[in-house]
Amino acid sequence: EWVTYNGVRDGNHFSVLDQITAANVKQLQPQWAFTPGGTGLEGEPVVKDGIMYITGGPQTCALDARTGLRIWCTPRTNGLGVPPVFGRGAPRPGQTPPPVGPNRGVAILGDRLFYTSDDAYLVCLNRLTGAVMWSRKLAEDTEKGQLYTSASVMVVNDLVIAGIAGGDSPMRGFIAAFHANSGNEAW
Repeated sequence: EWVTYNGVRDGNHFSVLDQITAANVKQLQPQWAFTPGGTGLEGEPVVKDGIMYITGGPQTCALDARTGLRIWCTPRTNGLGVPPVFGRGAPRPGQTPPPVGPNRGVAILGDRLFYTSDDAYLVCLNRLTGAVMWSRKLAEDTEKGQLYTSASVMVVNDLVIAGIAGGDSPMRGFIAAFHANSGNEAW
């Protein structure tokens, strides 16, 4: 189990597993590989109950951690709660382009999987089916194109904590907490 971006809930990125040692590390061999497509594979996988969750390129995927077989892949949404249309040219007027930037992974709470999209949405998927449960806009419409996010979210109790990037531009980022069941802002 590696249930958060930080490994365990206390966030120390440390595993107590001791099967791999300096003496046997050279014996490790790849067992399988999976390419999620696109660019921006910057997150570490999260594993719960034998299922590995990854984000990369244009999708979030659930894989069997032992075999690498795909259980489901859900296209990253454009914040509308529905997958964007990839490969069909530029968006029509009034249509939001699909997220394309990097993503640093997911967070899990029960049967819910959370991630942020680069166009500043917090998205909740059913971790067993990949179905979109809710999507929450993090930026005001007037800030579109000025704020983005690529960080992994954190779960603390029943809150999902997400941040906005923006420090590379004139705007500054922020963090906010949302109720995991509804997506409503807590603070």
